[in-house]
Amino acid sequence: MYPEVGATGGELPAGYHHVRAERVIGRGRERFEGCCDALLSGAVQRRAGADVSASD
Repeated sequence: MYPEVGATGGELPAGYHHVRAERVIGRGRERFEGCCDALLSGAVQRRAGADVSASD
């Protein structure tokens, strides 16, 4: 764990490379639900190169 846990709720802590980006990825309920599924299943993280494993 790092000392700044929870710090993203306000001013971002110094010493890190911060990236903020916005993209329109579609419109409508079906697209929204597909994006939610991808995010919650770890698909978004895997596409970014992260290893994802589920736990209890």
